[in-house]
This record gives sequence, structure tokens and C-alpha cells, in this order.
Amino acid sequence: MMKNKRMAQSLRGYGLTFLLVTGMFFTAGRVQAAADSVQLNFKYTVVQGTCTVGVSPASVVLPDIPLPAKMPTDYSGYTADGPKKGFPFDVNLTQCSGASGTKKPRLRLTGNHDLPAGTTTALDKSVLFRDSSSLSEGVGFVIYQSTTPVVGSSGNFVCDYNAPCSNSARNTITIPGVPGNTLISDTTVHMSANVSRGNQTGPLKAGTLTATVYFEFDYN
Repeated sequence: MMKNKRMAQSLRGYGLTFLLVTGMFFTAGRVQAAADSVQLNFKYTVVQGTCTVGVSPASVVLPDIPLPAKMPTDYSGYTADGPKKGFPFDVNLTQCSGASGTKKPRLRLTGNHDLPAGTTTALDKSVLFRDSSSLSEGVGFVIYQSTTPVVGSSGNFVCDYNAPCSNSARNTITIPGVPGNTLISDTTVHMSANVSRGNQTGPLKAGTLTATVYFEFDYN
């Protein structure tokens, strides 16, 4: 009988030991289930497309026009040798980035139009560029989206984006070859400038003629 009692105590001891070990395993399981977690958020903004705008040459200097000059008042460009194609220059678009969406790339032109006080022609006020520091009168610079001669037509003239413009003239400058597409590579827009009387019928006055214009790239 005593032997059986010791065996029972020994079995209860083993059983107790087993239960303790089992409890340790359950405890370890709870620690693993409560491990820390971390949240990672993603954010990305698709920016509106843009380009760096530059011009070459930086300054356009036209040859002197001797007076008396018979300059037509039909928006034809004029040089020292008479009506000729405009003086060429380039607008360079580089480092383009972003997206266009459904819009088209374009250039907008703005500048000064310091014309005589009596000027009433809306087209003159939008296409003849002239700084107030100019000494000559009766003329202004005109900008063409073209390097070919323009005679008697405003079809290739570029109006000031913020000024009234006739239906036949351009209110913005189109980017050749990429209608409706995002501009991702460097692009050059060939343009020209010249001197024009526009519809000015007042007398010509000798002196310097200067103008400052600005080109801005955007999608519209």
C-alpha cells in the first residue's frame, strides 16, 4: 500500500510538472500574438506639366530703317530693304515634367503696348509691342509664329494673351508636333519679329524703338 501511495504522489508530481510546462508554452504564444505592427501610407501627387522657357538670341536687334520710309499700314513687316520676312528667333522649351491630362501645350505672349493716346484699333493694341522708353512713333514690333514673309494678313501674328485679338490672329502659340500630348522632350518653336505700322496712320518719328515681351508655357 505504501508503494502505491508513493507512486500516486509521484504521478501527481509529474502531472504538475507537465501542467507548468504547458502553461509556459501558452504564455509564450500570447507574447507572439501581441507583436507590434506599423502602418505605411503612400502618397503621390501628379503635377501639372511645365517646361523651362528660354529664347535665343536673348535680344533681337533689327537693322536701322532710314526715313522717309514708305511703310504700308497693312501689318506687313518692314526692314531697311523694304517688306521682308521677320528677324528669326527661337523659343526653347527644356526640362519638361509633369502631365498634361487632356490639355494641349501652348505658349502665351504678353508685353507692353505703349501706343499713341489716340489709338483706337483693338488689333494695334494687341499686336504692336512698344516700350514707353521708345523715342520713335507710329511703329511697333510685331511677333509672328512663322519665319516666312507675311504680307497684308494677320493670320500669323501673335496677339498679347491679355489683350483683345481679332478672329484671324493667333491668341496663343501652338507647339508643333505635339497636339494634345504631354511634352516630355526638349522642343524648339521657331518664330520671328519685325517692325510694323499696323493701322497707325500718324506720321513716323525717327528714334529708337524697343519692346519687351514675355513667353509663358502652360497646358490648356
